[in-house]
Amino acid sequence: MWLLSSSRAELQYFVSPDAVEGGYAILSHVWGQEEQTFQDLQDLRAKCAQKGQNPRDLACEKIKRSCELAERHGHRWVWIDTCCIDKTSSAELSEAINSMFRYYALSRVCYAFLNDVDSDKAFHPSLGHQPGWAQFHASRWHRRGWTLQELVAPRLVLFLSKEWETMGTKVDLAPEIEKAAHIPVSLLTLQRSLDDFSIGERMSWAVERRTTRLEDEAYCLLGIFDINMPTLYGEGSKAFQRLQEEIMKKSADTTLFAWGSECMGNLAGDPGRPRDADSYSLANFGLFATSPRMFKTRDDRTVRYSPHGLLDQSDAQATLTSSLCGGRVVTLSITPHGVMAHLPVVEFGSYTLADLCWRDQEGFPILLVLSPVPADADQWGPTYAVGVYPNPAARLVFLGLRDSMKDACTTRVWTDIYIIQSAPLEQSPVLRIPPIPLNHALRPPFRFPEHNIQTLASSSQPCKVFVDKVQLPWTGEPPATFTIWPSSGLLDHFLTFYRTITTIQVGMCSLPSAKSTSLHALDTSKVACPALWANAQYLPEDEAPHHGHQCPGDHVSTWPDLRKTFVCEEPNEPGWWEAFTLAFTPCPMNPNGTLILNAWHRAIDFEAPDGFTDTEAVPAAP
Repeated sequence: MWLLSSSRAELQYFVSPDAVEGGYAILSHVWGQEEQTFQDLQDLRAKCAQKGQNPRDLACEKIKRSCELAERHGHRWVWIDTCCIDKTSSAELSEAINSMFRYYALSRVCYAFLNDVDSDKAFHPSLGHQPGWAQFHASRWHRRGWTLQELVAPRLVLFLSKEWETMGTKVDLAPEIEKAAHIPVSLLTLQRSLDDFSIGERMSWAVERRTTRLEDEAYCLLGIFDINMPTLYGEGSKAFQRLQEEIMKKSADTTLFAWGSECMGNLAGDPGRPRDADSYSLANFGLFATSPRMFKTRDDRTVRYSPHGLLDQSDAQATLTSSLCGGRVVTLSITPHGVMAHLPVVEFGSYTLADLCWRDQEGFPILLVLSPVPADADQWGPTYAVGVYPNPAARLVFLGLRDSMKDACTTRVWTDIYIIQSAPLEQSPVLRIPPIPLNHALRPPFRFPEHNIQTLASSSQPCKVFVDKVQLPWTGEPPATFTIWPSSGLLDHFLTFYRTITTIQVGMCSLPSAKSTSLHALDTSKVACPALWANAQYLPEDEAPHHGHQCPGDHVSTWPDLRKTFVCEEPNEPGWWEAFTLAFTPCPMNPNGTLILNAWHRAIDFEAPDGFTDTEAVPAAP
């Protein structure tokens, strides 16, 4: 590793952190726009050598102040990630990323520099309209992915304000750090170690943290799970799946898969299963999460891995636990056909539930919902998806001491099954329609690109978008369906009846189309041909959408500027209205043959007049 001398800010190489006599200090910070690199400091050293100057005096403020502080505290060496890694070497960068947790763990002191916290305001009893500690809690440092391990790994973390004044250690500030970063006080005060927390709990600490590079969502967690793996920038979200696969190989703790929300409703009823096999390939019904954000859990629910039950269980709980686990071991392994799992399966009403030895804080079982995948010639055994269609986030069932569970326990069977690993929703294929034959030149294909789906999913409230009926070649019958399923925090758990579902349908009408009133639409007045149609429906969760369309009002060619707003009254709040706008724009790459679908929605807090038109601009791609 490369270290800076605190007296001169000059780089020197050491074979390992253990080889640094007297130890070293280390800096934790949020990168700014202008950071000096490894090459910058080497150039500065060469220039200063010619002029007889001290490079530290000419270094940037962050490096200079870090070195001065370390020297004042008696440390000869400092490590700073911006300049102590030669990032032009992929091998050195990969080694540093895999060793980062160890670098911080072996440091004598870690300086956590919060450049957005003022010394005189950090703990002010009334800052603006917020209670005290507001500026400290709001610091970007608590929201960055890499600072998680930089907080956890060192034994001594010293928090510094933007003026480089000491605010306290992580032990001193543990209660406030827990509020800001959701890291347990017991870990911050060194009363418990990382191994005392389940895989799922550790994943949940990264829910609100962000990284500049998508791959770093996984790489910044390597030390948290004691994992080493090659770094491959450019692989995108595959990095997080690789991380989960490595964790699965190393740890028996199955809470790695305990993400998602609670499955509500009548457990004896129909959980709602996909209508066909294609539904699985167009949404994430797999076992692995696509990002750490999916591990967000209820504050009052803790999922523990407990293959032998809990010590503080009651007799009734212990009986239930032992009847489910039976003393056998759940095993999981990666295969080309999905994850092969040896585990107990419980048939409970119309549900198929898997027991992965999960218990809540009271010791009651938590089970995983499985849905059988339609038989396929390539399947090597019984194959399942995870989650409740059309919302794969609803994956978990909390049973408690239900009387009906006693019968389910007697039907529990240990078996070998396969659990599919479907493509992440963020990587859902863009809807590309093959070229239309010449005699159908006036039948415009359409696309709903991924970035437009992401814009839709974040336009009003947290939600997921699921795609159905887009098999290629697409003929328009049955219509393509896009279901917007809200994920509204507490509503997912307590007020499921309150949610509303939006459905977008796009299809082809076999009747002759009306003459276009759009300046940008294709000229359909010359030839009678099938017409592209679309509509949006805003319905309570328990109400099925109406299939089909109304002629000619839903025909896209009749919409002014290929745009239409569908206005619906909020089912659960009379007097509140939702405006859901669909807009088609010519594709820049094929303006005469392909339309791009844009969609967004917003609430209207007044009684919407007839013919209301949304005047907002088409949302830009993120």
